[in-house]
Amino acid sequence: MVAQTPASKDANLGRIVGHILLSPVTIDGAPHIAVLGLAPMAVQPEVQRQGIGTALVAASLERCRALGIQVVVVLGHPAYCPRFGFQPARRFGLSSDYDVPADAFMALELTPGALDSTTGVAHYHAAFRSL
Repeated sequence: MVAQTPASKDANLGRIVGHILLSPVTIDGAPHIAVLGLAPMAVQPEVQRQGIGTALVAASLERCRALGIQVVVVLGHPAYCPRFGFQPARRFGLSSDYDVPADAFMALELTPGALDSTTGVAHYHAAFRSL
């Protein structure tokens, strides 16, 4: 998925200064739930703290909603991601296939109740296994 926002392109420099990627995620025992993992997201250091990352995340979540994605998960900063509605994934009975602190693995139900009665391990796309 490509989500370009006016904020992701530096109008003065004519170059891309930020990017975001979402990739398929599966949850054990819940193949019927449409899940994407948000990562990586990056903004050039010289233009950070100008709302570019926020605009990228907001635009990507809107695009996910439009595509019918039910859940987005993220391995992210516990002080940053909750501003978009992400909560610790353990509240939904989810854990990550990576060994990460529980408060860094978060989930957002774009479809309310999508994770009701679902527990399990979230598996990122195989392309990330070699990282």
